[in-house]
Amino acid sequence: MKKIIITLSAITICLLVAQIVYSCMLVGDGKEIRRIDSTITAIGGENALLSEQVASASSLLAIHQKAIVAGFTERPQIMTIHKDQFVASLVPVQ
Repeated sequence: MKKIIITLSAITICLLVAQIVYSCMLVGDGKEIRRIDSTITAIGGENALLSEQVASASSLLAIHQKAIVAGFTERPQIMTIHKDQFVASLVPVQ
């Protein structure tokens, strides 16, 4: 009977030590996973910012190209539609 109690106690102690070692390994893995998750979050934020910048640049480029095709220029040409020098006359015309 004494032999069985000693054997069960030894098995219990071995299982307890194994559980403690396994728990410590899980804690270490948890810290590593947390570090990796924070890195993934940071890179995801950078990707979103870069994606927004690329979309903005490409849309501005597309708008610029469409404006050039439509005839808009950077230096507007002045166009007049009247023949006289003045638009209005100070003296009534008869």
